[in-house]
Amino acid sequence: METVRTFRVLRRRWKLIILLALVGLLLGSLAAVRTADDDGVDAVVEPVYYDVRHTLIVSDETDFGVNLEQAAFFTTIGAIPDNVAVELGGDADELAARVQTITDPSLRTLVISAVAETPDEATTLTNAFAETLLEFLRQEGLENYNAQLADAENAVTELSDAVGSLDDRIEALEERIRSVDDQIAGVDSDGDGEPEPPDDADPLIEQRDDLTAELGLLEIERNSTLAGLQVAVEARDALIEQGPPPAPLTSLDITDPDRVSQREFNQRIAAGREGQANYRAGVASIPAGGGGSSLSSSVLDNPIALIIGGLVGGLFIGLIGAIVWSRLDHRILDKEEAEQYFGLPVIAEIPKLRNREKKNPVVMSRDEPMSHIAEAYRSLRSSLIYARDFGDATGDAGATEASTSGTVVMVTSPGASEGKTSTVANLANVLAEEEYTVLAVNCDFRRPRLAFFLDGDHEPRRLSKTSIDGVRMINHVTAEGPEAHPTDVIRSQKRVIGQAKERFDVVLLDTAPLLATNDANEILPSADLVVIVAQVGRTTKEGAEATRELLERRRAPVAGVVLIGSDSANRSPGYYYYYSDRKGSRFRSRFWRTKTRSRRDAKYYDQRRRDSAAARDQGVAEGRIHHDVADEDVEVQVGR
Repeated sequence: METVRTFRVLRRRWKLIILLALVGLLLGSLAAVRTADDDGVDAVVEPVYYDVRHTLIVSDETDFGVNLEQAAFFTTIGAIPDNVAVELGGDADELAARVQTITDPSLRTLVISAVAETPDEATTLTNAFAETLLEFLRQEGLENYNAQLADAENAVTELSDAVGSLDDRIEALEERIRSVDDQIAGVDSDGDGEPEPPDDADPLIEQRDDLTAELGLLEIERNSTLAGLQVAVEARDALIEQGPPPAPLTSLDITDPDRVSQREFNQRIAAGREGQANYRAGVASIPAGGGGSSLSSSVLDNPIALIIGGLVGGLFIGLIGAIVWSRLDHRILDKEEAEQYFGLPVIAEIPKLRNREKKNPVVMSRDEPMSHIAEAYRSLRSSLIYARDFGDATGDAGATEASTSGTVVMVTSPGASEGKTSTVANLANVLAEEEYTVLAVNCDFRRPRLAFFLDGDHEPRRLSKTSIDGVRMINHVTAEGPEAHPTDVIRSQKRVIGQAKERFDVVLLDTAPLLATNDANEILPSADLVVIVAQVGRTTKEGAEATRELLERRRAPVAGVVLIGSDSANRSPGYYYYYSDRKGSRFRSRFWRTKTRSRRDAKYYDQRRRDSAAARDQGVAEGRIHHDVADEDVEVQVGR
């Protein structure tokens, strides 16, 4: 469902997408022309240089971590360029300026790239820097290993000495305790072989207790030191068993020399001299030439690729822009948004009018009865009939008994110019097709437009005929017309609605916008059904939410939403229906454009209208239709 909605958004913004695609195509073409001019000059005066890439990858055998960015930094600064200069000859800084590095942490690779005047020189320089880096990392790992092993040996020695010192202290303390015990027990002073304890042994006993406590602390310290010694010995043995670490990086691939232009060569040298030759894949922009930049260089120098790239880039920006624009747009653009923000079902989707139909107030269901617009309004009629029984207007056998009171349908919208008046006119026509007697009441006295659609009388307080059989209308319910006071107008409208329900099957109310004035809010209690009209690209989401809150507070009997200008409405030629264009009284099919079919269609619908009128008259005569309207105009008795 989300995919379909996105497709509709892109189709709605197709002009923006095409415009940005053309802009991208134009920019790509200009870049291609400039590149072609530059290449024409370069082909004459510029020599060719070469670039070789040596890829190193983190070894799976090592347990020691390696910092790729640090390794890339060491490649162009410090001891490595100095060692390469000793090996190959030349200045270390100038050699390092020819080198570029690219790290990719996700792939755990380091690419060393060098440029030179000949393929062999580029290969030799690249491999020299790569091999010197590998040897540097091996020596660094070996030095770290030896330092760790020396630290482990020192730890073992220190802990062994500590254990020996504690043993000596414990032995001396035990000797002192034995001496105090002998003093407490006494000596053979009379020579009779029996010990004679001292007269006061308490100080000796206290001294022995202190020495015993000190002995216990020394034994605890010895045990702790001995445990540390065991750990140090195990760590030392583990390092010895592990041995020196392997090389943290290994050689993965060496490319063949690639051709680069003098401009790219000079860019590489300038970046190297400024210390800007170390890049990270996916983060920093990589200049043309070296380390995977040959692809970008070839693309930038290819006019066809530039043109296609500009077109694709502009198209992509247009697609993203259209989606972002639709997300930020506060207007309702499709059925899903209408149902979401109104909180109501969409009971009819009316296709867009053609440009010539927007200029004049036309009733499409009457003028083009075979169009999809007419079928959409007939779908609205069916929804309203199912929502509330209008009574038996046809008098078919077995039908239920006709209602004694007509149904009042209030048609309104959140704002102005959203299609409610044209909806009232078309709904009146399709209801009349089913032989319902319909009264259309203009309840928007500030902006009365219903008479222009129905060709009714503009005279105040008059029940006038319209251009549709079975449909009458009232344009103004007060004598003052648009100059009347709103309170008087509302009071008169309610009185007229009450009277009209007894004479007509359906009373259609064309009210003012709900959010613009309070008029429609006052008429709500008189309505049996409420139809909300919204227009795609005009009705706002905020207006829809405010309308929903208002109707929920009033507990209005809302039938649903009529969506005007819907893109999802069925406008494709189907099996049963076809498009038709109206020119005068003649119908022209898009697929059968013969005058014979046009005349036959017009004759068919004229005969259908005559049959409907005859059936209604017969129903009135037999009492099956309980309302009828006189042909002459009747003044509405509304009073004040």
